[in-house]
Amino acid sequence: MKTDQWEKVLRGIYRFKPIESELSEYWLWYLWSEGRNKKPQAVFSHETALMLYELSDINPAKIHITVPKKFRKGSDIPKILVIHKNDISETDTKSIIGLGL
Repeated sequence: MKTDQWEKVLRGIYRFKPIESELSEYWLWYLWSEGRNKKPQAVFSHETALMLYELSDINPAKIHITVPKKFRKGSDIPKILVIHKNDISETDTKSIIGLGL
């Protein structure tokens, strides 16, 4: 496989250029939320969830995610994100194309 087809987006996160989609930005921040257990911690919420569920025609300027109350990241929070902290049970989430909502 050609290495020029891969783009480093963030530390430890690479994008396969030939498979770019309108959800690529959301996948990036979902993967960014990975915890020490190597599983993403975030679910998309608030205005972002409404948009992804196609329940609203708003296009939020920032991406809203909810993470567990104990969520910690060793780097600055990107300005594109609005982080809400709340412990959400798995039964209260839904997955759309693999993304947690």
